[in-house]
Amino acid sequence: MKLGIGLPNVIPDVPGRVLVDWAIRAEAAGFSSLVTTDRVVYPGYDPLLALGAAAAVTSRIRLVTDVIVGPVRSPVLLAKDAAGVYEISGGRLVLGVGPGVREDDFVVAERDFAGRWARFERDLGVMRRVWAGEPADGTDRSPLPRPLPDGGVPVLMGGFSDGCIRRAVKWGIGWAAPSLPPDDVVPFAQRVREAWAAAGRDGKPEIIAMARFGIGEDVLEESRHSARDYFSILGPELAEVFADDAARDTEAVQAMIGKYAEAGVDELIFNPTVARVSQVDRLAEACFG
Repeated sequence: MKLGIGLPNVIPDVPGRVLVDWAIRAEAAGFSSLVTTDRVVYPGYDPLLALGAAAAVTSRIRLVTDVIVGPVRSPVLLAKDAAGVYEISGGRLVLGVGPGVREDDFVVAERDFAGRWARFERDLGVMRRVWAGEPADGTDRSPLPRPLPDGGVPVLMGGFSDGCIRRAVKWGIGWAAPSLPPDDVVPFAQRVREAWAAAGRDGKPEIIAMARFGIGEDVLEESRHSARDYFSILGPELAEVFADDAARDTEAVQAMIGKYAEAGVDELIFNPTVARVSQVDRLAEACFG
C-alpha cells in the first residue's frame, strides 16, 4: 500500500509559503502523493491552485485532489484549470472529484444545491470533451492549448452512494473514500470492484482512503482545535469524534497503516491537522522509520 500526505490547504492562517515548503519536504521524504481537499466557505487555498504551486517545486510526487467539489464550478473552467496543472506537472495530476455535501459552498457559488447530482453527471461529460480538445459549447475554439492524451486527466470519484459507484466505473480510474474507518471502506470498495468487473473495465479500480494526523504532544491541542473547527458543520458531537481520531504517534500511524492495508486500500493519505512543516518529517519517521 502506498502512503501519501495531504497539503494543509484548508487549515486557517497558513502562509502560502508553507504549502510550497511542505510540498518540497513531502517529495524528499518519499510520500507517493501530495493531496488537497476542498471547501469554498472555509479559510483556505483553492485545491488546484495549491497543487499548481506544488507542481512547480516538485518533479516526482503524484498530485491529487481528494476531493474537489465539481458542481460549484463551471465544468469548462474546472477542466481548463485541471488540464493546466496536469500539463505543468508533466502528467502527475489525478482529479478526485465529488458532488459536494455542504450547502453553504453552493450558496456562495450561486449554484443550486438540490440539482447538483444531475449537473455533476453532465459536467463530467463536458470535462471529458474539453480534455479531448473539442470546442466549448457555443464556441468554435478549444479552451486548451492542446488536447490531453488518453481521455484527459485521470479521475477518482468521491462519494458514498450507488451513483458514486456508477460514475467511478463510467468516468474514473477508481474511488476516493470519504473519511471512513477501514471496516466501512471494505464493503463499499468491494462493490466498486464488482461493478468495475461487471462493466468489463480492464484491471482493477484504484481505492484510496484518508486518515488524519497531528504528531506530538506539543501540537495536541492545536491539532484537536483544527479538526474540531473544520468538522463543526457536522455538529458538536461528530466534530469532537473527528478531533480525537487523528494519529498522534508512531504506534497510532503504524496501526492505521496496518488496518487500511488489511482493508485492501491501494493508497492511504495522511491529512494534516497542524500546518507546521516539521509535521512532514514526523510523519515520515512514523511511516518509514
